Amino acid sequence: MDTATTTGGAELARGFARSVAIPWPLVRSSTMFDLKYGKALTESSRRPGQIPVFGSNGVTGWHDTALFTGPGVVLGRKGMGNLGVKWVDCDYWVIDTAYSMKARQDVDLRFAYYLVGYVGLNHLKDGSSNPSLTREAFGAQLFPLPPLDEQRRIAGVLNAFDDLMEANRRLARNLEDQMHAVFAAESFDTPPVFGGITLGDLAAVNPRLAKPTGEAAYVDMAALPTDSSRITSMVRRAPTGGSRFQNSDTLLARLTPCLENGKAAFVDVLDGDEVAIGSTEFLVLRDRGGVGCHWPYMLTRSQRFRDYAIANMNGSSGRQRVSADTIANYPMALPNPDSLARFRPAAETAFATIRALREEIDDLTRSRDELLPLLMSGKVRVSGSLAVA
Repeated sequence: MDTATTTGGAELARGFARSVAIPWPLVRSSTMFDLKYGKALTESSRRPGQIPVFGSNGVTGWHDTALFTGPGVVLGRKGMGNLGVKWVDCDYWVIDTAYSMKARQDVDLRFAYYLVGYVGLNHLKDGSSNPSLTREAFGAQLFPLPPLDEQRRIAGVLNAFDDLMEANRRLARNLEDQMHAVFAAESFDTPPVFGGITLGDLAAVNPRLAKPTGEAAYVDMAALPTDSSRITSMVRRAPTGGSRFQNSDTLLARLTPCLENGKAAFVDVLDGDEVAIGSTEFLVLRDRGGVGCHWPYMLTRSQRFRDYAIANMNGSSGRQRVSADTIANYPMALPNPDSLARFRPAAETAFATIRALREEIDDLTRSRDELLPLLMSGKVRVSGSLAVA
């Protein structure tokens, strides 16, 4: 492979090692990887299947035919946001906003995934209206290249962290799935009989909270998951306008297409009684004291509730919303007290375990992210299965 000892290489070395000399040659990306264009695949042309379809920031849907054989790495190509770097174990399709990256003979693909993800792609984007990553710009990027056996050892250490995190994610998903099954089995979300009640009788919608002083935790729409309960990210900023919420509240996206996509979360990531702020497109649900704090969140994942919310959206095409009053007026039967007595302790135990699992994921993520630059710079070397300074 061609190595480079240019000014660009020196800058990269400083970025990697923070004044630690890299013990490996700096190599141009074009000699390490093959980058293949994706192919457009409209929603209407996709057929039901198990093949993931990747775009610039991750999975955009599913299809029955693969464009590339796994394993592989998907790199974002176009977009105003952060371009993603995704590992794919299975066969996959990549649309035309992304690339498929394969490693050449003397480069371990898993090592390449960690390496490119660490360096990032956004600094290589070109253009202002629709920035994109060109193959030429990526091909000119310089990367340190350890010997193949050391690449594999580095990838093995980092992959061990990822395996532990994925095991925790599976356990958390399984626990939440079990609670959805319990919620359904207790028939909580059933149509009212002879008048019934409304959701507003059981849960406050957008309860009032005082504006926080100083910097506050802020949650944006991107941080709401579509298939789990946990908020994925938070920042701190001045408490300008937006929804206000605390631990044990439920957040529900009210805007299209976020509502249809299932964006909702149970809040358990704040400190004590602090008040956080979020998108103006959040609805906040809070137990009035009878059903338990987890019950409103479980309801937001119920198909009947979601169908009602989506059917009652209003506004211009593409910017439709469901109102707080509409959600508060959701008609339902009064929950059975015996069912609630079974559900509440089970939910409290399950969600406490889910929180512990995700806190462990956060700890593992921090440890991996602290180790990654040390491994990539050569400041920490891998001997056998252990990383040593």
